[in-house]
Amino acid sequence: MQLFDPQSAKAKVIVLFTDGKTTAGPPPAPVAAAARAEGIILYCIGLIGSDGIDVSVLND
Repeated sequence: MQLFDPQSAKAKVIVLFTDGKTTAGPPPAPVAAAARAEGIILYCIGLIGSDGIDVSVLND
């Protein structure tokens, strides 16, 4: 999946709002690592869900 125009000189940024709990899809750490390897800046905003927040996942 391509989210950004590879020819663009603008910053590539993803802002993610999450409680850190994975409920569907692939594990987030490898996906985040691949995004960082592509030069994408990631900002994770932690939201407290009904069963708390997983800070270690947000830090990964």
